Amino acid sequence: MHHEQQPSMMKHHPAAPDHGNHHPGSGSGSGPMCSMDMTFNWNTENVCVVFKSWRISSYTQLFLSALFIFCFSYGAEYLKYYVGVLNQRLTGSLTRRTRIQASLWYGLQYTISILLMLIYMTYNGYLIAAVLLGGMLGHFHWSQSPAIQLPPCH
Repeated sequence: MHHEQQPSMMKHHPAAPDHGNHHPGSGSGSGPMCSMDMTFNWNTENVCVVFKSWRISSYTQLFLSALFIFCFSYGAEYLKYYVGVLNQRLTGSLTRRTRIQASLWYGLQYTISILLMLIYMTYNGYLIAAVLLGGMLGHFHWSQSPAIQLPPCH
């Protein structure tokens, strides 16, 4: 038995939250929306990365985004190295100023790692590869210890 929804049930309630589940041609008037797959994918169009304004809609944009993400992830590893060198220099001089500086550097590292996690959570294979490869190459170039160390969740 086939049931059709009555038109009154299909109307969007004005007080209901808009979760952005519009599809092209749905009458939303804003054009294509971001694909928000919650499974591993290799999408090359309508992939939003962190911000709605950072939308990948072509192979060129995908390549440039992956290159930027690779460099960002590589830079995060350099920042770990740089902060480690600073910490070694400041050992023994825990003044208020050095503690504030160390906290600011930590906050920057924390923000970068959260952004990399959000990029990873696009579940896009190309972007995940950029995060991983940039981090691996950065670790290879800048790591001060050969020991394998798991990264923190943040």
